[in-house]
Amino acid sequence: MQAGLAGVHGNVSSFGSANGISVVALADFGKPGVGGVDGSSGATGKSSNGGSASINNDEDEIEDDDLLALLEGDENAERSPKNTDKSDMYGKTLKTAVARVQNSGSVSGSITARAQQLKRPLNKNSYTPQFYDVSLITSGNGVSMANYIETPDKYTYSQEKQNHVHLGSLDNSGNMRGQATLEGGTRTTHTYTKSKGSGNGVSLFASTGRFAKNATRVALDNVNNDGHISGQIRQISGNNSGYNSPHMMSGSEATGSGNGISLYSDTFNAQIPRVETRLGKIKIAPRVAVQPGQSVNATPNSATADPTNGADNSVTTNTATTGTTANTATNTVGSLARLNRDHDAASATFETPYADAYNSYTSAWRNTGDNPLKNSSYLPENAQAEKAVNQYLADTVAHNPYGAIPAATLAAHQDTRRELLDNHARPLRQGETYTAISGSLARNDALKTSDSKAHDNQLGIGISNGITSDLTLGITASVGREKTNGSHDSRLKGNSHYIGAHAVKTLGDLSLTGGLAYSQTSLKGTRHINNGYDAQSHAARNKPSVTSAYAEGKYTLRLNDHLAWEPKAILAYNHLKTGNVSESGSGGLTIASRGINTVDIGIGQDLTYSTKAGSGELRGKLSLDYIHTSGEKDLQARFNGSDSGFTLRTDKNPNTVRAGLTGEYQTAKGVIIRAGVSDNLRKGKNDLQGTLSVGVKF
Repeated sequence: MQAGLAGVHGNVSSFGSANGISVVALADFGKPGVGGVDGSSGATGKSSNGGSASINNDEDEIEDDDLLALLEGDENAERSPKNTDKSDMYGKTLKTAVARVQNSGSVSGSITARAQQLKRPLNKNSYTPQFYDVSLITSGNGVSMANYIETPDKYTYSQEKQNHVHLGSLDNSGNMRGQATLEGGTRTTHTYTKSKGSGNGVSLFASTGRFAKNATRVALDNVNNDGHISGQIRQISGNNSGYNSPHMMSGSEATGSGNGISLYSDTFNAQIPRVETRLGKIKIAPRVAVQPGQSVNATPNSATADPTNGADNSVTTNTATTGTTANTATNTVGSLARLNRDHDAASATFETPYADAYNSYTSAWRNTGDNPLKNSSYLPENAQAEKAVNQYLADTVAHNPYGAIPAATLAAHQDTRRELLDNHARPLRQGETYTAISGSLARNDALKTSDSKAHDNQLGIGISNGITSDLTLGITASVGREKTNGSHDSRLKGNSHYIGAHAVKTLGDLSLTGGLAYSQTSLKGTRHINNGYDAQSHAARNKPSVTSAYAEGKYTLRLNDHLAWEPKAILAYNHLKTGNVSESGSGGLTIASRGINTVDIGIGQDLTYSTKAGSGELRGKLSLDYIHTSGEKDLQARFNGSDSGFTLRTDKNPNTVRAGLTGEYQTAKGVIIRAGVSDNLRKGKNDLQGTLSVGVKF
């Protein structure tokens, strides 16, 4: 759910929505039994197997009442009775009951609700209150039962009436999961997130609002759990840094949310005679999660683990006769094996293509006692646990935004260097000076590890001077903004700066260009990881830099008065240095700084065209280059607290084909307007760049 862009109010509200199974009952005194939710705005069902289930007490809709405002206790919202029926005074009983929920598969509900994430305030010059809030009621649950009863008339006599939610038995041997994400507005005066009974595996909710006096009761008689029940709630009130007007309020409130099982009675009236929340018997099947370094000898229905009894839990790598490599983790029971009344895990194995990362994970678990994959490793079936853990490892090893940093940083440096040189490294006559301001926009799609795009925006300036008739010296500088978006909404972004010096020597039709350049980027953001059972977020920081020395030789062959063909050769040395990464918390990574030396060797050609146009001159250039880069290396990482590390899959771009088209117009007074577009084709993916500059030659 996404709120629209609004000058004052841009709120998001949901009641009884995005649940795996949703049972909803709503009532207003004077109406003949009210349901009030439909498939688009409430009580929508979603389960992992593609099915859905939703049960409503009635199909009638609430016509005038603002349900969510009433739930939040708006005492000022006076409403006159809709009619004079007896039920207006004495109310009615509202009961929702389900005898039994039996699940052996997967039932899940998930909802993400965001207010507008403004990049800048809408009202810059004057103070205008803005309210960008998010409110979720009984939404994003695996199984949800919810009652709400309300009356517009404060003169009621409904003490004998009931508002009851009752679930007889919950039998679960599968997976029941709820998840809710609330993000308030950014750069507004007022931003708030509020959740009630949301993001739970199982949620039972009964609310009696304002003037109703119904006895309110929530009950769950029996829980028999042999599977996995989990809930998750994530609330962000909003980021208001940079807002140049008064910021009045930001807050976040969660009630009865983010639980495995939640029973919640909510009342607004002191005259309610009885409020009760009751949970009966809970039975959890006996099970042992075998810890790293433990050995278990057990039979079904009788399992014990001795933490002092060590066993080898490492992943062993065996080479098959075909020459392929198979990675299998084996031990007496297996670190992810589960012993329960229905499952004999006496000879469990765990297979993974990420052997080193798995060893690092289990080593960290053994050393710290903290299992970042607790929910995944406690799944009842080994195959299910294996899939969940491998998904987490894949996102850590192969789809990590840190793996994109070296290639993205080097590509941004090369693109900036090439553009500034194309614009400024032009031969000048003695005493002639050229200065220009340029801007560029680039989007790099050739980053497979991050499952994302990298964006690089630059604003540069340069000045060159003809020292002699055949020697030109110049300097260039730029500032920019770089961003890499990874999987699960991971983001790394920050400011960059570049500085370079160059010299151009002409020998007849031969020109030689050489120089030095340095760039650095300060990246920060958040790395999110989520396999559906376990999720973490880690603050991410890195400061990569590139130092390069380069040379280019170009020979001009004039085809006629307008056309020239210029074959060229390119050679560059790059020293790329990545910064240290030290994430905190469970599942955090430590990545050592690494210096990487690369060499670019390339050949190419330019086809140039020039002609008089009015009082000035029009010039165009079509370029085609091939560049081979050698020396790129992977990063090395480890889970925090681990004795062993693993290779973090890192993007490499050994081969680049660059095609570019540039046009410029020089006026009689020496003003040069230049525009161009280029595409660096890497791994069959595009790295597109567009440029625009204005300069003057004098």
